[in-house]
Amino acid sequence: VSVGLFAQGEVRKAVREGNKSYKEQLYNAAEASYKDALTKNASSKEAIYNLANTYYKQGNIDEALKTYQQYLAAENTDPVKMSTAWHNVGNSFLRKKELKQSMDAYKNALRLNPNDEETRYNLATVQKMIQDQDNKDKDKDKDKDKDKNKDQNKDQNKDQNKDQNKDQDKDKDQKQDQKKDDQKQDQQNQM
Repeated sequence: VSVGLFAQGEVRKAVREGNKSYKEQLYNAAEASYKDALTKNASSKEAIYNLANTYYKQGNIDEALKTYQQYLAAENTDPVKMSTAWHNVGNSFLRKKELKQSMDAYKNALRLNPNDEETRYNLATVQKMIQDQDNKDKDKDKDKDKDKNKDQNKDQNKDQNKDQNKDQDKDKDQKQDQKKDDQKQDQQNQM
């Protein structure tokens, strides 16, 4: 029992050191402290969650997402804490510009804590971004169709011009032949 308490005390101490470093924006030191706490107790929810936040602050979004998921698997009793973690997952996906995943994460957060106005705001923002992106994509598709039609019209015009030029050349040749025939006829008439 005393060894277990000692280990818990060591975990708390490492988490406190990590929290202090985090507040001072010394994220590498915070990461090391949280990892130290996790070597002493791999199921420390606080160390897992704080490590995920540290990865996020460091810009290591993939590790942050993986660690938030680890936290969500461990924390299954407190809906407010789970909501906060889902909110952070949404922020992480947003930072990666993965808008649909971000939207889904914010929705999960709101299911757990419907009164979270910041998450509600973030969800509305992401939904607007998705709508804007969809509209932009539709406009691009319209522009592609217009360009395709222009290219088809150009090709048709080229073909028509070629046909007209051939017809004109034919007419020219026929006129020259006619002229030669007329000259021949004139020569024969003069004889």
